[in-house]
Amino acid sequence: MAHIEILAVLLAASILTACGQAEPAEADPAVFENTAWKQSPEETEKALGQDFSKESPPREEVPEGELLNCLYNSPITLPVSGAEAENASFLYWNLDGSFQLSEVRLLFGSPEETEEYRAYLDGLYGEAEEAEISLLDESGQYSAIWQWADGEIKVSYLPPETPFYSAEFPNGMFRFQCGDFPWTE
Repeated sequence: MAHIEILAVLLAASILTACGQAEPAEADPAVFENTAWKQSPEETEKALGQDFSKESPPREEVPEGELLNCLYNSPITLPVSGAEAENASFLYWNLDGSFQLSEVRLLFGSPEETEEYRAYLDGLYGEAEEAEISLLDESGQYSAIWQWADGEIKVSYLPPETPFYSAEFPNGMFRFQCGDFPWTE
């Protein structure tokens, strides 16, 4: 009988423990694939599970108030969406020698992969809005971009026909930007 009581107590304790544990939180897609604004390059590498292949320019050459560009020059599987970007670029603002994430740029290897990721963003934020970009090309033309916005983030997709970007990014470019950048804290 004592064994049954002990088993009952242990079973009840394990059920209460299991009920008290919260489900693991899903990564917040409003920032970007497990990352957070203002985190360091090292924190980003840990969040994405991969080291950067290049920094441009080297950190010691980035003056305060300027951006450090950390690159993945090989395909990277994104941990939340599962998409595979051909290239990814993470920009960090140098604030008193502390580099803080402020922008993410993604490039995909084919138009089909680009469209799949656009559909993923539509699922997160709702249908994108078409907007005109203020950046002009050499001929003075405006071009449309697709834009999503959610709280502290602005996500835009610059299609291949966007002036200035078209030659370098044949499948377009996704940009994730912190709404509070540049911050002063």
